[in-house]
Amino acid sequence: MAGAKIVNRRLIRYNFSRIILTPSQLRNFITVLWSFVRWKLTGRYYPSKLPLIMMVEPTNFCNFNCPLCDRGSGKLTRPEGSMSPENFTRLLDEIGSGLKLLLLWNQGEPFINKKSSEMVRAAKERRIFTIISTNGSLLERNASDIIDSGLDEIIVSLDGANTETYHRYRRGGDFGKILGGVRELVRVRGRKLTPLISLQFLLLKHNLSEIADFKNLAADLGADRVLWKTVQVADAKMAETFLPSEGRFTRYSDSRSLKLQRVRYDCRRILYSAVVDWNGNVVPCCFDKNEDFLLGNVFNEGFDNIWRGGKFTRFRDIIANGKRPGMCANCTEGLQRLFIGKRTK
Repeated sequence: MAGAKIVNRRLIRYNFSRIILTPSQLRNFITVLWSFVRWKLTGRYYPSKLPLIMMVEPTNFCNFNCPLCDRGSGKLTRPEGSMSPENFTRLLDEIGSGLKLLLLWNQGEPFINKKSSEMVRAAKERRIFTIISTNGSLLERNASDIIDSGLDEIIVSLDGANTETYHRYRRGGDFGKILGGVRELVRVRGRKLTPLISLQFLLLKHNLSEIADFKNLAADLGADRVLWKTVQVADAKMAETFLPSEGRFTRYSDSRSLKLQRVRYDCRRILYSAVVDWNGNVVPCCFDKNEDFLLGNVFNEGFDNIWRGGKFTRFRDIIANGKRPGMCANCTEGLQRLFIGKRTK
């Protein structure tokens, strides 16, 4: 019972922290609303003063070879590297005052960058709500730093309730080691309220029978909630191998055409968010994995010059006019089923 009360307090704290805004964040949020109104009135995108949400890539190195990931399948062709904490601090000094949500991952495993927890601390000093998504392979050795950093949420991708199922997708991982890392994270956290520990389960053709087992596993490990996430596939071959045939477990209306089930078709995220890769390159969103629409480098040009610059303006106009590039076909914006549920204790 006492444990349940702690979990409830964690969820209350998590949900409250997600919506509370500093004065600077509130002012920026108002500019986002105004940008939205102007877009609806004129049909053109006018960016907010600063991003409200950012994805920043600590590194694009990874120790796994997951087949549906561009990094794991060898489709990621851009150079590999890691962002330095000094460059990360420079980035936050430029855009951090209005930033509410920081997603500290992209391609690669964030904790391969040994300074990732230091980056979280820098973000939390600026009262930025910060989340990391990880494959969990480096949790055990980093548990104390992760807890002490002030991270708001850590998402650990498991995708299976036993060793055999886990290894069918998480190629290069060690199921027992990941479970040990989660247990260590829970142990070190103790009765602290942060971070919220979420276990993510990609809904794949071969693991649907383990949904109930995975929920029980999460409870046994001491995780706070489970995220049931539909999977993205790039082609019909991958769909045949991994995509569930049951419609309620997939984001696609047709497995051959890979047409997404959407509740809306407009793109709102380019009004208030962008992605910065490990080397400072800015791209419109996380679906531009190989920087095909490179907008500039924040460390060479300054973020504001990019955010309001000609390249980003032209890209927003392309999207507003409905002439979307190929990367938008698999985008999660407006998706009907990204998660089919978020189960808590």
